[in-house]
Amino acid sequence: MIIRDELEMDFPAGFEKMKTESSQFPAGLPEICVRDAGRHMIVSVGFKRLGAFAGFMLNVGDVVKVMETSSRRMMQSYSFESAGRCETQVGGRTGKGFRYRYTADTGVRMYGESFVVKEKRNLYYFHLYSNEAHEEENVRLWTELLSSAKWL
Repeated sequence: MIIRDELEMDFPAGFEKMKTESSQFPAGLPEICVRDAGRHMIVSVGFKRLGAFAGFMLNVGDVVKVMETSSRRMMQSYSFESAGRCETQVGGRTGKGFRYRYTADTGVRMYGESFVVKEKRNLYYFHLYSNEAHEEENVRLWTELLSSAKWL
C-alpha cells in the first residue's frame, strides 16, 4: 500500500481496509486504516504537512508528549494507562512514541502504540490497536510492518 506517494507498507493477508468516519479520529481521518479481525488488530497511518518554519523547528519528542497527554485526556473514561515512551524503526527512520493500555467499550482490555516520524516537512503518525490477549503476536507483526516500510 502506497501512502501519499512517499511511503510503502506491505500488509500481510488478512488485513482489510476499514471504512472510517472523522468522528473516530480526533485529529481527522488517517491516510489508511486497516484491520485484521482474526488477529484483533487495527493499524492506522496519518499524515500532516508542516509549514516551512514548523518543519524546521518542530521537535518530534514534543509532538509525542502532546499526543500522549491528549490520549490520556480523551481516554480517561476508558482506564487509560501509559506503558512508557519508546522508539522504533520505520523504514530506517526513527519513530518516537509511547505505549498504553485501555479498556474498550466492550470491556476488552486493549494495548496500543503510537509513533511519529518526521520526514522532510511532513509528520507521519503510526498507530496500533490490539486486543491485549493477542499483544505479543501483534506487536511482533507491527514491528515487522514498521521496519519493512519503504520511503520512496
